[in-house]
Amino acid sequence: SWFKVWGRAADDVRFVGMDGAIVHYDGKGFQQIDSPTNRRLLTLFAEPGGRYTAVGGMSQAVILEDTAGTWQDVSPPPPTHAMIGIRTRGDDGYAAGTGGSVMRRKSGSWVDEPLGFDVFGDFHSVWIDPKGGVWAAGGNIMALPLVNGVLVHNGTATTAGNSPIRSMAELIAKVNDLFEGDLTPGDKLVYVNDVIIGKMMESAQLVELERALQGSVD
Repeated sequence: SWFKVWGRAADDVRFVGMDGAIVHYDGKGFQQIDSPTNRRLLTLFAEPGGRYTAVGGMSQAVILEDTAGTWQDVSPPPPTHAMIGIRTRGDDGYAAGTGGSVMRRKSGSWVDEPLGFDVFGDFHSVWIDPKGGVWAAGGNIMALPLVNGVLVHNGTATTAGNSPIRSMAELIAKVNDLFEGDLTPGDKLVYVNDVIIGKMMESAQLVELERALQGSVD
């Protein structure tokens, strides 16, 4: 089975799938590429003119990089989790996967990127926005029902008063502060449905994120 496809141009397209399979389309035909792994590859990504990076695995992370036309296994040592999403920008990059795990490319190596809080779910995709912020999305994606969605952001957001928020934990704390005081359950529901969700839909960055996540579903 093949899982994902990505291309830098119409004559430079790569496919990845089970047992480490990699195929290249050069605009004229398909060629099987030697792979340094026999473990499944779930997705891949490349910037225009940049290197291809493919990720996957089962119980352990698999990360491959295409350097000068040769795929190399740069997987980190265990224990790790399977990686399902990948985005890179220059020498930087993020991979996200099962168990709410995130890895980052630093100095040419992939290392754990602690979130600072627990995530009870699996990440399916990751995206780096134009300002360098990192977004990851997922939830209960391994079995039905597909519920309990998770969205995580790492970067500098701002409150209504333009005070910077520098971590997800701080953002959650600020949202929780909105519900302090003498509020009924009905008051809280109205605030979430009519205020918070409405404001989120006004965010161009969140709208762009939604489009990116929709585009990641094959």
